[in-house]
Amino acid sequence: YEIGSHGFRHRKITEMNEAEACEELQASKSVLEKDFGGISTYAFTYGITNPRAAELAEEAGYEFAVNTDTGGLHHEENPYAIFRINVFPEDGPAQLRKKTSTWYRKYFYLKRGR
Repeated sequence: YEIGSHGFRHRKITEMNEAEACEELQASKSVLEKDFGGISTYAFTYGITNPRAAELAEEAGYEFAVNTDTGGLHHEENPYAIFRINVFPEDGPAQLRKKTSTWYRKYFYLKRGR
């Protein structure tokens, strides 16, 4: 497991001005690091990001960032826009098998018209 940042006030980073976004990224990282040491991951709240938000995450000192809407299949493609799958407590073995299948991301995008 890993402890990562998910925002300080849990606001959509795409709805903040740049100063607010920087504060959101840095404050969350700083508070967590006091208790847990180095924090290298940021999970964009609501899974929403944009290219500038990804740049700000890098500038704040995160090694990579994840979201639930876009991104590459591999870490190397863009470490600040990694696509992740939501797994919920009510997901059973069949949903988990589906969501961890190699074809799921393509299915996810097709289902949403991308």
